[in-house]
Amino acid sequence: MSAQEVDSGVESSEWNQLGSVYYERRKLYDWSAELGGHRVSSASHGGPVAVLANETHLQQLEQAFAFSVFSSSGTLLGRVAYEGSSGLLEFGWSRNQLLVCVHRDGRVLKHDVHGRVHYDSFPLSSAFHGQLVALCRVWSDGIVVLTNMNQLLVVSLADTAPRVQRFVTGTLSRQVLALEVIEPKYVTMESLEIILACGNSVTKCDLNAHAALEVAGEPTMLKVSPNGQFLAVLTAAGKLLVVAADFSKVVSEFDTKSSVPPEQLAWCGADAVALYWSEILLMVGPFGDWIKYNYETPAKLTSELDGLRVITSNRHEFLFRVPESLVNIFSIGCTTPAAMLRDAVQRHDDGALEAESSLKLIGDRLPAAVIGCIRAACHEMSSERQLDLLRVAQFGISYMKGKNMSCDPWALCKAGTMLRILNAVRSPDVGIPLTYAQFCRTGARALVDRLVATHHHSLAAHITTMQSKGVQKVLKHWAVSRLTTSMDSSDSAILGAIREKLASSPGMSYAQVAHEAHIRGRTALVRKLLEFEPKSSAQVPLLNRMGDDAHALAKAIESRDADLIYLTIFHLQRHLSFQDLASMLSSFPQAKALFVAFCKRTDNEMLKSFYYSSGETTQGAQVLLHEAFNHSATHDAGALTEDTDRNQHVIHLCGQASVMYGRERDIFHAKSLEETQRLMHAAEKTSTNHAAANLPTERNLRGVVRALILEGRSKLAGKFRADFNMSERHFYWVKASALALKHDWNALDMFAGEKRPPIGYLPFVELCQQHGAPKSELS
Repeated sequence: MSAQEVDSGVESSEWNQLGSVYYERRKLYDWSAELGGHRVSSASHGGPVAVLANETHLQQLEQAFAFSVFSSSGTLLGRVAYEGSSGLLEFGWSRNQLLVCVHRDGRVLKHDVHGRVHYDSFPLSSAFHGQLVALCRVWSDGIVVLTNMNQLLVVSLADTAPRVQRFVTGTLSRQVLALEVIEPKYVTMESLEIILACGNSVTKCDLNAHAALEVAGEPTMLKVSPNGQFLAVLTAAGKLLVVAADFSKVVSEFDTKSSVPPEQLAWCGADAVALYWSEILLMVGPFGDWIKYNYETPAKLTSELDGLRVITSNRHEFLFRVPESLVNIFSIGCTTPAAMLRDAVQRHDDGALEAESSLKLIGDRLPAAVIGCIRAACHEMSSERQLDLLRVAQFGISYMKGKNMSCDPWALCKAGTMLRILNAVRSPDVGIPLTYAQFCRTGARALVDRLVATHHHSLAAHITTMQSKGVQKVLKHWAVSRLTTSMDSSDSAILGAIREKLASSPGMSYAQVAHEAHIRGRTALVRKLLEFEPKSSAQVPLLNRMGDDAHALAKAIESRDADLIYLTIFHLQRHLSFQDLASMLSSFPQAKALFVAFCKRTDNEMLKSFYYSSGETTQGAQVLLHEAFNHSATHDAGALTEDTDRNQHVIHLCGQASVMYGRERDIFHAKSLEETQRLMHAAEKTSTNHAAANLPTERNLRGVVRALILEGRSKLAGKFRADFNMSERHFYWVKASALALKHDWNALDMFAGEKRPPIGYLPFVELCQQHGAPKSELS
């Protein structure tokens, strides 16, 4: 294939032509880790690289079976120790850059970039029912597993709890040699699709169906393109097929003419397929064109959406299709507006008189030329060439001001900001070789999360400041990291460092940092951190978990949030004895008032227990008295003599209340309730042998005496009057009223004539008139 020397004016690089497009091989970083004979998995978008040393190599070095995790620039981030008998089958990176390790027995462990085991690792043995993992593939949001019984399972890692689904595979008559995944975002129905290489066919499976594509020869390797649109199939005969992901057509065929199968198959963007043999990388285009690259040391390939990363034992490279915006400027003899603008600026810098005429030739295409230079600068990875292109764009903008032309005024500013970010993360100290296309796909938020995970907090904070959002999240993570890496420091030193950094962000929450301190057993530091927490809703739950109940309740009360106070009280109720709860609430009147109000509405027995436990005898007696009154109010007429059980309960409540009032030396209430008990006992005894349908519902002496008189049992009413010391004047009023109500005028006349009434005769006359007595009776 042909090579073209690029007319750059800044630096020279070699482009290789593949068909009608160009590919560039650019060195990213020097690399010093040995990769030969080791298994390697690299995260997408310039992510970290996990290297699993082979067991023989480790035995020679007398080291543990382990991963080493590097940044893309070769900086060691962490190590993961494994036993040689662990049965590790497959490992790969998830979307949030956790290293997912799948074992043959179904165990799944997740590690962060520093090698620490993630908290939500889990086993899959319950879903396997004794089966073993035969083949596995880790994708961005989950795991695809083929068991030794040919069951195809998909495990989602995006959910809070792992979710296992079974996919339809049909009959697999032969061993499955390869497995690939088409992610849901690339599928029309937004459901995962799995590709299997089995026998002489390639089978596509989903939750409900499967489809097979027959190929000439036995497929041994599969690889889905980064955009999910194509599938590369390599057969045992050395033929490379590229088919549409929906199996609708075969896009291209290429015969490698090699009897030795390649070690790796990968995509370079979505336009070319790379095959790697020892020391040889062959890149095949869509029309059978190819480029061959030679490598002196073993290489590992990682597909990206816009290129291919190649890591060897001494360097890290990026192979990519040269973007059209760069081709339109730097290819020799190009006459696009952007190329002409760059040429005019170079002439102007050289002091040539032809600069003005070159600008006039561009004419009204000058805005397009400026935008073309800005786009080229975004795609360019060389900072010197970026600066050159942005300077050309700035020159074009300045020239347009005098020609009544304009373009997007923010385009240059936005491009400069984005390039500052990209250049910063591409530096070897950070080691994230993110391209413009990848940055547009993932966004600034994902980049900040990656920087935070690798403890580049200062750079992450600068980016969030430029983006005007997310700085508090970065500061929180920094504070947690500061705490975890300074366990030997004093509480005051840690608090001072954290406070100095976090004070720059008003309204900053300290709860997450305090929680981390609590996990590490630094209780005193937790309390100090929570003093700076602005939200009581974040303070109280952590104080509850610490067991600092009084402090938690005090903070809840300070918030004046009734819901938060209730939440704290209910937590105390679950974890304290009722005696301790009552004692604590007695020290907090606001919380006590809310608890009492809650008990009054929901649980009267709990309210009584609370008053008993807190020693508030008078309030407990009032609750008993209120309950007794409520029972009395629910009676129907005649219930005093018919509902014996309820009546006994009311008598019992009055007795309890009387005793409690007596303890508090409340003689009036104690004596009143004692007399009420005697009255109710006497009334109940009376009703045992007599019908008492008209007895009142009130539990009082006047009502009982009146009811007895109405029933004609005046003698018994007189006995009640004597037993309960009812005054004669009061008795006369009750009896006269009852007789008048009965219209028993003769009895009323006889009662008035027994002796001189203490209430006088006038009330008798008034009662007769009120109840319609005949005139003869009044006379």
